[in-house]
Amino acid sequence: MELSKKLLLRNQGIKFTCLIGFSFLLMLVYRNILWDLQPGSSFLVSHTFATKKATNYFADLIRLGFPTQFGFILWRTFYPEVNKLLSLIEDGKIMWPVSMNSTTSAKFTKLLLKENIGGYTVGDILEATIEAKDGLGQRKTYGGDYFFARLMKTNDAGEILTSGIACDVVDQGDGTYTVSVPLLWPGRSTLFADLVHPSEAIVYLVNESASGFAKGIHFVSTYSSGEEVYCNVGLQPRSSLCD
Repeated sequence: MELSKKLLLRNQGIKFTCLIGFSFLLMLVYRNILWDLQPGSSFLVSHTFATKKATNYFADLIRLGFPTQFGFILWRTFYPEVNKLLSLIEDGKIMWPVSMNSTTSAKFTKLLLKENIGGYTVGDILEATIEAKDGLGQRKTYGGDYFFARLMKTNDAGEILTSGIACDVVDQGDGTYTVSVPLLWPGRSTLFADLVHPSEAIVYLVNESASGFAKGIHFVSTYSSGEEVYCNVGLQPRSSLCD
C-alpha cells in the first residue's frame, strides 16, 4: 500500500513537471511570434517568418555536419583564413590542383616596410606588408599562406644579438599580409619573415588529414644507415611499444 502511494505521487510529480515544461515551451513560442510581428502584419505572415528563420538555422547546422571535399565544415569556422581558401576552391574560383609555378614562392615574395619620415622611437608600432608572389613572380590574388614574422635585435653586420619578438601577421585575403610589431628596445633591429607553408601546401595538408578519403599524414625518419621509417602517433595499448 505504501509502495502504491509512492508510485502514484511520483507519477503525479512527473506529469506536473511535464505540464510545466510544456507550458513554458508554449510561452517561448508565443513570445517568439509576438517579437516577429510587425505593424500591419498578420499572424500567418509572422509565423511563416519565424518558421523560415528556424529552417535556415537548422539547415546551417545540417550543412556543418555533412562532409565536403575537404572534410567537415564545422572545424573550419575556427580558421576563417583557411575556410575562405577552401571555399574558393569548392566554388571553382581557384582551379585545383595548381601547378608548382603557381604556388607561393619565398624567392619572389616581397616584404615592404612602411616608411616613417620622422623615424621610429621605442614604443612605436612598426608596420610592414608582405606581398605574396608565385614562382613566376606574379602577385597572388588569394591568401591562406602561413607566414611567421619576427623582429630581432642585430648589429651593424646584421648578426642576431639576442632573442627577439614575434610579430602579428594579418591575412588580408588578397595575397597581402599586414605585419605589425611594437618597438621595445633602442638600437638596430631587423625584421624577418619566413614562409612556413604556402597556401597550396596547407590545402594539401587539409586534404590529406581531414577529407573522407584521407590516409593521414606520416613522418619519415631517416637514420644514418640510410634506413627510412614511417612514424606517427599510434596509441595501441595491447601491442608492445618500443622507442
